[in-house]
Amino acid sequence: MRVKIDGCLKNISREIIYNTEGIWNESLKTLLWKENDELETTIKIDFGKKEITRNNKEFKMILTFDKKKDKIMNCKLLRGGTWYSFSLTVHILKEEIKNKALKLKYETYLDDEKLDTITLDIHFTIL
Repeated sequence: MRVKIDGCLKNISREIIYNTEGIWNESLKTLLWKENDELETTIKIDFGKKEITRNNKEFKMILTFDKKKDKIMNCKLLRGGTWYSFSLTVHILKEEIKNKALKLKYETYLDDEKLDTITLDIHFTIL
């Protein structure tokens, strides 16, 4: 079913404000939407699996968010016509899921070097 999505994604270098529509699949517990960007970014949040998938023409990532332990985020980056795979360690600082909302804060590391702190705050309502 169609939903209205509000919220934001923040990291060290930018902030993306969400005020868009998406699709909520109640039986699968998934939320899907496209960002309004030139890379045609698609975001899927699977609340059941606690997983975020973010894909576009240049970048693909899958993040499992479970505060119990550090995670490995598998990523692919397109540069010069070639896809490069790499993994980042993810430390979940905050994970809150309730009533059609997700608040997530996590840090990413490459070889024990902190790269970024990311905050995702999403709320959605059925249209």
